[in-house]
Amino acid sequence: MALPIRISDAARYGSLTPMYSSLLARQIEVQRQIASGMLYDSVSDNPILVGIAQRLHNEDIRFTQNLRNIDEAMAFSQVTESAMTSMVNLLQRAKELAVAGGDAAKSATDRAGLAVEVDGILQGMIELGSQQHRGRKLFSGTLTQTDSFTATYTAGVITGVTYNGNAEKFATEYAPGRTIDYNILGSGAGGLFVDTISGVNVFSTLIGLRDDLQSNPANLATRLQQVNDALQHTVATEANVGGVQSRLRAATMSHEDHQEVLAATLSKLENTDIAKAITELNALEMSYQAALATGARISQLSLVNYMR
Repeated sequence: MALPIRISDAARYGSLTPMYSSLLARQIEVQRQIASGMLYDSVSDNPILVGIAQRLHNEDIRFTQNLRNIDEAMAFSQVTESAMTSMVNLLQRAKELAVAGGDAAKSATDRAGLAVEVDGILQGMIELGSQQHRGRKLFSGTLTQTDSFTATYTAGVITGVTYNGNAEKFATEYAPGRTIDYNILGSGAGGLFVDTISGVNVFSTLIGLRDDLQSNPANLATRLQQVNDALQHTVATEANVGGVQSRLRAATMSHEDHQEVLAATLSKLENTDIAKAITELNALEMSYQAALATGARISQLSLVNYMR
């Protein structure tokens, strides 16, 4: 009968050590996950998932920047819209004055009084044209530190208005790969005060209305039509601004929804499920203690035990 082969202590410990090390290392890793709240400490922990998470973070950063762009464009546009509303009110009053001036019952003195009010409207228009938002002129194109309009005076009376801005628009990215213009030019193609396409010129119309009230009432019907054209042009431009704001609001809602999805996805990829991790840690501790106990019992066996 062959005697059993005695297993050396070194061999027994050598077979148990990898299991101890593996259980202990996993416990340490799970403890780190619980303490930090993060599943992975470095890219090497899980290159694929960490890489996916980084791409999602970059996407979230871009959406956050788009939202900042939208906030600035929206604020600029809203101040512009407010100025345009004031402009509509001034033109409506100018229209009323033109109608009143055309009344045959009005005397020259009456029309002169109306002309004074039109001159005040003209000055108000120039002031509106130079309004600003956060230090940037609204209607000067990209020359934001320059007053949009300068009045020319002759004998103390405004006889002309000059545009000092340029024809460049502000464009901002409001969605990935998509930009939008959000400022209105004071003068030029589609300009608010002077539109070279439609021929509307608010300033020359008001100057003409003022002067005709004083010296040429027969021409007031023409001036009334010009004021009406300017009013319609302003209302149409204001509607375009409203359209820009609608697009920006829709983009904001879309970005916020997208960011919620990104946040949920990133949470699954990166954040520790604390309850699950604690359960795993308890199981690992039990396994580790069981392994230690097993190793202790094995280490107590002697040659006599093997010979029984």
